[in-house]
Amino acid sequence: MDRLERLTNLVLELLRPGPPRPLAELAGVVPGYPPPGEARRQAFERDKRTLRDQGIAVSAEPIDGPEQVGYRIRPEDFYLPDLDLGAEEQVALNLAVAAVPMGDGSGRHALWRLGLPSDPGTGALAELPTLSALPVLFEAIARRATVSFEHRGVLRQVAPVQLQFRQGRWYLAGFDLERQAVRTFRVDRVAGAPVCGEPGSATVPAEAGSSDAWSGAPWQAGDEPAVVVDVWLDEAIAGPLVRDLGPDAVVEQRDGGAVVVRLTVTNLAALRSWLLDLGERAEVLGPARVRADLVAWLRSVAEPTQLRGEPTQLRGELLQPRGSEAAPGGGPPGSGRDAGARLRRLLAVLAVLAREGRVPLDELAGRFGVSPAELASDLELAACCGLPPYTPDQLMEIVVDGNEVEAFLEPALARPRRLTAVEGLALSAAARAILAVPGADPEGALRGALEKLDQVLAIRDGLRVELDEPEHLAEVRRAVGERRQLAVRYHSAARDEVTQRVVDPLAVLVIDGHWYLDAYCHRAGGLRRFRVDRMLQVAPTGACFAEEGVAGGARGAGSGRAYVPSSDAVVARLVLDSAGSWVLDAVPVLSSEPRPDGRIQVDLAVSSPVWLGRLLLRLGPHATVVSPPELATAGATVARRILRLYEEHGN
Repeated sequence: MDRLERLTNLVLELLRPGPPRPLAELAGVVPGYPPPGEARRQAFERDKRTLRDQGIAVSAEPIDGPEQVGYRIRPEDFYLPDLDLGAEEQVALNLAVAAVPMGDGSGRHALWRLGLPSDPGTGALAELPTLSALPVLFEAIARRATVSFEHRGVLRQVAPVQLQFRQGRWYLAGFDLERQAVRTFRVDRVAGAPVCGEPGSATVPAEAGSSDAWSGAPWQAGDEPAVVVDVWLDEAIAGPLVRDLGPDAVVEQRDGGAVVVRLTVTNLAALRSWLLDLGERAEVLGPARVRADLVAWLRSVAEPTQLRGEPTQLRGELLQPRGSEAAPGGGPPGSGRDAGARLRRLLAVLAVLAREGRVPLDELAGRFGVSPAELASDLELAACCGLPPYTPDQLMEIVVDGNEVEAFLEPALARPRRLTAVEGLALSAAARAILAVPGADPEGALRGALEKLDQVLAIRDGLRVELDEPEHLAEVRRAVGERRQLAVRYHSAARDEVTQRVVDPLAVLVIDGHWYLDAYCHRAGGLRRFRVDRMLQVAPTGACFAEEGVAGGARGAGSGRAYVPSSDAVVARLVLDSAGSWVLDAVPVLSSEPRPDGRIQVDLAVSSPVWLGRLLLRLGPHATVVSPPELATAGATVARRILRLYEEHGN
């Protein structure tokens, strides 16, 4: 028997009104289970796990009798209260999911559960990073539950208040129960799986303040005594950073556009990482202790390590980022033969048929991203499912006739179903990201849909998504719409150089919270991706261009990735200890592999030694370059250049 058939029958049977029933009774009426014994118990436990993974909660309740435990699916755990979405609100949610994919199809699956269309739309506008800890933290906020996790090697127990996406990263704001104080944690630094407490176990003291006060820079998310640090920023980076820090942070304007900013710091390691990523464009002016600590770190990295090895030329097939593997057969996620994914899709298809009755097969297949033949096969199997004794009058009435599917199903199957934490997060984050786009209607249909969704998910203000608004964004977006050529003075952070470019703007998109422009660059002679907040000057040239005339195609300078390796990039192999494992979530990784000594081996695509050097600076003693040998000194080279800056200014 196809396992999908057994799972479908099991769901229908567990939803049947009545008291919970023991395994022996369920296995007696649901075909496909082994004879009584350990094999039957294992098969049933495996089915329960599959249902739980698909957001279907099977309740285990005490009963009289030899087995003492009975099972059922309570309707309130299976069905979602009606959101009462209007037509415009439905369209708005659909467009939000299409424009802001979370990379794993969970937003589209959420629409399936709500019974909404999930059309592909016009392409992605923004992409938000996914982290395994996020759904657990999202669920803890919704349940008002405490959550425990390991962060930077320390076990924390927190009453969570808000998940925040800002400056390209996810943060958890919450009340640290041991320290009895507000703390903010970078989610990509959470090790392992967080553990939720009981619903309602999280209590935040009123004096801790409102959620609006929880946002802070990474260097403010720490337990150290506060110290005020003055930092010089040169003109190439001052503009966008001051917009992020706020004008009140500026204490001095210097010639040429450089500034001095004053920061309150409670996490010196986070401040050091931020400063080192800015290279020679930033310098700590004081206090002397903080400056000396940074210089000491630089000197520790400045001693190179000579290695042996051969450079590895980057091949095109290596460019697929970690975690983006396609589904088997090249189809979208969930299109393979996995029984759980097929069950999720089948229940969504049945909901459509229960509402509409008759739908063309190819249209239905297109809605759910599967071939008509595969969908027809699953529907024919579903027609054999129902309730005992599985006589024709107890089976689901589904007929596939050529390109037409007709069904007569119970109206209850048309009701929206409960969202998993992954799906709720994806849907809520997508809507919030669209509302954060400059120019979005704050009171439009999407806002109305989000408020209804928040009420059902009980998330309220527990999720915040912020996107930056660079100085030249409006002009760049206008140039894309009008197909007008731009002259751009651009600071390349990867190569740490300022260049003048003439570009044909093709598309703008948000990746990891920052705006990028895909454009044909006349200086480079090809498609390139530019970060808009690194554009120092932007001016129209007066020329227009036709998209179809752009060499190399209209779009695609590396869709979905902020960093697109050049054709001459090489693969650098690093070995990281546990303190350096944050690299896996912070930069594009081609592959990673655990080593017997507990460290992690990673391969990175490197187009610029300067970029790798800054990464190695931040990692310090927590990383070793294995190959190629010419990149072993990349960190030391950058460290010595920055040290010269400090030595010239009196350290």
